[in-house]
Amino acid sequence: LAHAGSILNTFTNATDPAYSVDGGLSFSRRDQKLNLSSSLSLSGAFESRPQYLGNGIAHVSTSRVNVKLTEMYRPSRNFRLNFTANSTYTNASSDASGPIAQILATNASLTLKYDFSHGYFINSDTNVIWHQDLSGSGRNNLNIPAGVEIGKRFEKNGLVINVGAYDLLNRGSAYSTSTTADSYIQKWAPSYGRYYLVNVVYEFYKRR
Repeated sequence: LAHAGSILNTFTNATDPAYSVDGGLSFSRRDQKLNLSSSLSLSGAFESRPQYLGNGIAHVSTSRVNVKLTEMYRPSRNFRLNFTANSTYTNASSDASGPIAQILATNASLTLKYDFSHGYFINSDTNVIWHQDLSGSGRNNLNIPAGVEIGKRFEKNGLVINVGAYDLLNRGSAYSTSTTADSYIQKWAPSYGRYYLVNVVYEFYKRR
């Protein structure tokens, strides 16, 4: 007898064992003249495991493919630019019920940093987060948070004061769909957010 809420980790009557395999390939390059660093990685994974569905056992197979691109550009000592794009495709299916989920998750970010004279600096960060449920019934999310930070670093006493405005472009939207034999329901909910911060930091170390 198993208590309510128990998770069964051992399947005594499962015919096939659980297994997983994963691997990856990466490539990187640096251009000394342009001060540009690039990297590209490709990885994949496959997993098969037994899972209880009602009174029977079914095998759930999950495959995942990921592609990531990173660009780091620094044309001068004061200016830095970082760009990252990451996309993951996931497909899950069961030998008893067929396809379970098909998900495509993408994240792209752009970061700009510039240091002015006399300790002043400005940072800008923008992200695009897109989550798609390709199976037709599920949840799709789109978020575009962006922020700007302006501040001053006092070199002599280690004091840093900065003012930041975040989520300036944040506009998240999500919708979910459900289909039955006699109905089709779709729900959509937008969301907006924005906030501001003032940070005061004291660094307890000496610069060399």
